[in-house]
Amino acid sequence: IRPRDWSSDVCSSDLGNMMAISFDQKGTITYCSKNLSSLLHIDSNMIVGKSLSTLNPIVVSAEMREFSLGDEFSDGKIFLVPMYNKKGEVIWIEWSCKYFSDSVRVIMGQDVTEKLTLTTNFQSLVENAHDLIFNTDIEGNFTYLNEMSGRTFGYKNENLIGKDSVSIVHPEYREIVRDFFRNQIVNRIQNTYLEFPIRTKEGRIIWLGQNASIVFEPGSRKRIIGFTALARDITEKRANELLIEQQNKDITSSINSAKRIQYSLLPKASEIGNHFEDYFLIFKPKDIVSGDFYWTHRIGNKLILVLADCTGHGVPGAFMTILGINLLNQLVIERKIDDPAMILNGLNQELHKLLHHGNNTLTTEGMDALVAVFENDTLEYATSGVALIHIHEEEFLLYRSTKKDMETEMQY
Repeated sequence: IRPRDWSSDVCSSDLGNMMAISFDQKGTITYCSKNLSSLLHIDSNMIVGKSLSTLNPIVVSAEMREFSLGDEFSDGKIFLVPMYNKKGEVIWIEWSCKYFSDSVRVIMGQDVTEKLTLTTNFQSLVENAHDLIFNTDIEGNFTYLNEMSGRTFGYKNENLIGKDSVSIVHPEYREIVRDFFRNQIVNRIQNTYLEFPIRTKEGRIIWLGQNASIVFEPGSRKRIIGFTALARDITEKRANELLIEQQNKDITSSINSAKRIQYSLLPKASEIGNHFEDYFLIFKPKDIVSGDFYWTHRIGNKLILVLADCTGHGVPGAFMTILGINLLNQLVIERKIDDPAMILNGLNQELHKLLHHGNNTLTTEGMDALVAVFENDTLEYATSGVALIHIHEEEFLLYRSTKKDMETEMQY
């Protein structure tokens, strides 16, 4: 093959950023692409027929060195060389070498400065990241760790390379971690998240929240070769979560105790059953304790039944029910008030006194209530906000709030 014939095949490189130079076994340049002049600090027309050493002045080096055909430009080799561009700036050229014959040897060069800069910046970000970033092989042995990983684990990175990553996991969790990542491999799950404790070299227990991604063999989506992990120290976060969890348990336990107290203040179903042949009772608190309550008491021939709906749910509503029950005990049991309108008005007045100090309103909570007084075959009632349904001889009647200081009497 003559150099001139070969050059016609690579002339397209003159139009791109891929440079081409051919030389013979003596190292004499027989061809170079025209774009060499636009990319490097050299005249492409002046180097044909000269030795490869002509390129030495544009190689960035502490001292001039001769190119060795058996070293730098050996067949199949790819290497990086810092060189001066047309503006005299340093750029990185990636060269690849190919021997076509003894007389035709070719090097192809490409500017990879930007690529290297991005790679260097990425590596810098990884090394200086506040998160732990590390790689393992498919057996779980460390193959790479960033600085934060070694610092967190308490070991020098070089002492961890090749070491089983699960060995630093707290002994009680090692099998859990192994099984988790075995499952990820078997089911080929690309990304997973797991929280587990590790034991540092100093013996401290640290909790990690770890995202792990499967790494496949380059150019393949079949053969798994390891994992890439991004982890964060969540020890403080987990401690806070456990504290909140314990606090929630304590609060729930307290509310359950309050529920038992609230239930003890309500009349037993059997007590109501003593006064009615046909009745039902539904009491289902929304939030453990209830903002609703029912209350009953007998004065002579009169049975007084109160149904109340306090504003709010849970603890605020439950406090209101206790206030309501205590006020009814005062009004009916202690003061012997048996008129439904007077009972309802008395509830309103006493609640107003308790929940208002002067012109200051302590709370916006209140209650709707129905007071019903049964005597022989007569029902007298007063209501505010709680509807009374009366079914008589297949007639359905709905009674809503009554006017203040008024009572209604029904015969049945």
